Amino acid sequence: IALMIHGGGHMTLSRKAVRPVQTSFLLQNGILPVSIDYRLCPEVNLIDGPITDTLDAYNWITTALPNLARAKGIVVDPERIVVIGWSSGGQLAM
Repeated sequence: IALMIHGGGHMTLSRKAVRPVQTSFLLQNGILPVSIDYRLCPEVNLIDGPITDTLDAYNWITTALPNLARAKGIVVDPERIVVIGWSSGGQLAM
């Protein structure tokens, strides 16, 4: 599983900012990409928005995603997750 976090200075962009070629590469190599949105600043502060939403996404990937994927015939290992972020998404990945 690849948790993908977009950049944008915590203030712009969305999960759609991830390039299709990147997700295609992951899929071709047996890795399920999960590109997330997070609430943007300044409407919410950094901790209550982007940081909390990223942690929630990680927790969802480890708990709910395996069962949802299994129902579609996809097997994922919630103990094998890579976190990828671009720009401010890289900060959230840390």
